[in-house]
Formats: sequence, structure tokens, C-alpha cells
Amino acid sequence: MTERRHAGPSSKLAETVVAAWDFSDGINTIVAKDHGPYLFHAQLVNCPTRAMTGHNWTGQNFDWKHAPEEYGAIHFHDDDVDDARWDVDFEWQVPADFKSDSYAMKLTTPEGDEDYIPFFVVPRVGQEQSKIAVMIPTISYMAYANEHLANNAGGAELLVYRVPIMQHQNMFLSEHREYGGSIYDTRTDGSGICLSSRLRPILSMRPKYDHFLTQAPWQYPADHHLIYWLNKMGYQYDIITDEDVTYDGLARLENYNVVITGSHPEHNSGPQLDALHDYTQRGGRLMYMGADGWYWVHSYHPAYDDRGRGVITEMRRCESGIRTWRADPGEYYHQSTGELGGMWRFRGRYLHTVAGTGMSSEGFDVSTYYTRTPESLDPRVSWAFEGIDYDEKLGNFGLVGGGAAGTELDIVDTMLGSPPHTLVVATSAGRHTEGYLLVMEDFGFNQQGLDGTQHPRVRSDIAYHETPNGGACFAFSSIAFCGALPWNDCDNNISRLVKNVLDRFMQDGPLPPPPPEAFVHRGRADYEPPVKAAK
Repeated sequence: MTERRHAGPSSKLAETVVAAWDFSDGINTIVAKDHGPYLFHAQLVNCPTRAMTGHNWTGQNFDWKHAPEEYGAIHFHDDDVDDARWDVDFEWQVPADFKSDSYAMKLTTPEGDEDYIPFFVVPRVGQEQSKIAVMIPTISYMAYANEHLANNAGGAELLVYRVPIMQHQNMFLSEHREYGGSIYDTRTDGSGICLSSRLRPILSMRPKYDHFLTQAPWQYPADHHLIYWLNKMGYQYDIITDEDVTYDGLARLENYNVVITGSHPEHNSGPQLDALHDYTQRGGRLMYMGADGWYWVHSYHPAYDDRGRGVITEMRRCESGIRTWRADPGEYYHQSTGELGGMWRFRGRYLHTVAGTGMSSEGFDVSTYYTRTPESLDPRVSWAFEGIDYDEKLGNFGLVGGGAAGTELDIVDTMLGSPPHTLVVATSAGRHTEGYLLVMEDFGFNQQGLDGTQHPRVRSDIAYHETPNGGACFAFSSIAFCGALPWNDCDNNISRLVKNVLDRFMQDGPLPPPPPEAFVHRGRADYEPPVKAAK
């Protein structure tokens, strides 16, 4: 014992030191290393925030991996949660031949209370049950999990351009902070939440939950507009999730003819984007059913892999993008993987390169409709509009804001990565309100004219382009879009458009490539033709 005591601090200090935890050692773990005489390494509970600048941070190194000794701070919060650690009440073994789909376990009480515990049944790699895969955006669900914006955001009414209506979940979560917040919230000390766990009750991920932003389904319940439509139309499909694609890579996608996204795949990991890129470049077809996709950098915390896939996800809000809080200088790199956080756009992975369109604007008062452009008559894509007249209003109805084009919107921009042969087949240009505003990463300084009544980039573009080896992407470019699918018992022109695309994309064999003349130089100012067409 004497030898161990004097292996660390010397003289009288060594006689009194019991432990000396160095939080700069093992930043990507949930262990606090003890550099004291007894090596009392501590297990960290509730995943406190690490990779935080210490008292000795010089401002010369912004990546903790290059100067870990300057990142000795650790932040504990009273509302951190990594695992609710509840007792198990019941278990259910999924039968081996159970159909892949989205399910929920319904819980009831004798008093009439009810709750739904959602889960997804995913086929094993190599045992796919369909030609169609629906990629559920579970990272985005975790990012929004148990959000408190309706209660805590001082400008909530200005953001949604009306008085937000609270749900029971909003009020309950406001009173019970022990359930943890979302990555859109701040902690009780005012710092931003950058870590989210799925091992806790997530009350915003429920079938009957309406979000204050839209006063309609959002994320998980909104994606069930698509699930309902697929079942109503008689399609057979598999369910896969963000975490499956992140951990399995291309192997999770390559046996499907078509992959369909959810309505709002905003938060993504690098391995997931790699797999999607490889899939479309090898002839896969991608139907991008929403908007504001591929926006934020996420990583799963490897220290929790022993508890399952995708237990903890991390995101840091850096110097641009739509932010409810900002990371402090020097704290942009993830503690989990050490990668730079923020927007994928500022990591050189432009949103528009994934499916052809990228986010341009958002607004939450009302949605609107699309009109076709002359490019929709091009033989490369005219098949998508069979049974739809050229002058029809596309989606002047819907369950999210009353239209198919709304809430958050994507556009074609070849300067930001849209392929040069992309066809803009429909647009909502010129139909949005002053409640819709241009995203801040698209302008350098504030000025008049950035809203939906004036700025030409505040719009949604439905777009199509081919990819190598017989693949293709169809981008519908609006979060509200899927809300139009069930309208009138699925008998409407949005349903017809999506059916035409899905029927073609799910076919075996390569799709025709674009002709050489389709590849034309397009500058950023080429957003003017769809605006004129809309008028």
C-alpha cells in the first residue's frame, strides 16, 4: 500500500489523495480515469457531456483529439439521462416469421388511460421480404425526443406564426424533466443538449401526438401517413431504420429495388450517407418523401454498443444552420467519435447531392400546392404524371397545413450539388406566406425580402434525376407532402403521382439513362424558370 501511495503524488499530499480523476483521459468513453494512487476508475452514469474546454484551453486547438489535456472539463446536469433503468414489466419474443412493419404495443388501464409503445420489425440482412424498403428516420426521432420547445422557446408564437396549442405530453414533460429533453432543448443550466438516448420513455414518439410546430403529426406519427398509404394501396414493403443502415452499411440496402425515406430525415450519420450514396450509384432508386433531409451530423456513442444499436446519438450545433442553441468555441467535435459536428453542408457533403434537392426555407402557418413545369413533359419523366392533367393543382389538400407543399421545403440548386441533369417537374414557387423564411445558411446578412411572398428561393421543387447503372432519385421536397397521400381515401393526384413513381422504381432491371444532352450547365439563377411557370 505504501508503494502504491507514493507512485502518484509525493510527500504529504500523497498521504491524503484518495483519487485524482482526469476527465481528459478517455473522453470517448463513459469511464473517468483515476490517475491517483489507488486507480479508482469511475463508471459515469447518464452520459455527462465531455470534450468540453478546460480551464487551460488556449484557443489554439479546436479538436480535442489534438490537445486532450486542454479538454479536462466534464459537465454533469440534473436532467441528463442515458437509461431510465426501469424494471422490466413484460417481454415479448418477435416470431421468426413475423412481417416486417411498424408496430406499437397498446397499454391500457382499468380507468381508461392508454399509451402506445412503438417498435419496428426489421428483416435480417439477406432475408429481405420485399423489393421496397422504407427507411425510418430514427436518428431524427431521437433528436426530437421529448422536446420542450412548445413550453420553453420564447419565440414559439413568432416561429409558428400563430398561437401554438399544447399537447398533454408537452405539459407532462414540462413538469417531469427527469424524462430528459431533446437535442433542440437547453438544460436547466442553460447549456444545449447534445446527447439523446432511446432507453427512456419518449412521449413525443406516439401515434396520436400532434406537434406544436404544425398542429399536426410530426416525425414518427407523420411518417405513418406514408405507412398507411402503402398498406391502403396494397404494397409489400420492409421496414429498416437509420441505425440499421449506419451499422450494416450498403449490405442493408443493396437487395432492394427502391428505398423510400420518411417525411423528415433531417439527422444522419456519416456511414448512413455513405451507404445511400453507394446504393444510388450502383443502380438503386431513392424516393425522398420529405424535406430538410441530410442536414445535421450525428454519431452513435460507441460506449453504449453493448446495450444495443444506436442507444445514444450525439449532435453539436456549430456556426451555421437552424439552431435553438449554439456550441461554445472549441466544443464542436463529438465526444463519441471525435468527428466535427454541425451541418453536413459545412463538412463538404451538400444536402442536394443525396437526392437532388436541399433545404431552402421553413414556415409553419399553412401549406400550399404545386403546379407542373414544362420539364414534367420531358419523356424522361412524363410517365410519372400519367393520369394527371398538366393544369391540375397538385396537392391543394392535405393533413399537414392543408396542402402538400409546406412546413419545410427543399429546392434544386446545381451550385449546391443537385446533378446538372436534374428535372424540376413541379414547384410551389410564389405561393408561400410571409411566415416562410429563407434558411440562414443561404444568406450572408439580414435584409428585407427573405420571406415567402418575395424571395424566389422560398419554394419547394419536386425533382427527378437518373443515377449511374440504371438508378434514379425522385425528390418530393416538402415535409407536408406525405400528409396529402391519405386525402380522400388515397384517391388524389399526389397519391397517383407517388404510385406512378413507386411502380416504376420497384421494377427489376435498370432504368434508362439520361441522354447526353440532358447534362447542361445550370447556374444558381436558374431558379427563375419554375417561378415563371408557377405564375
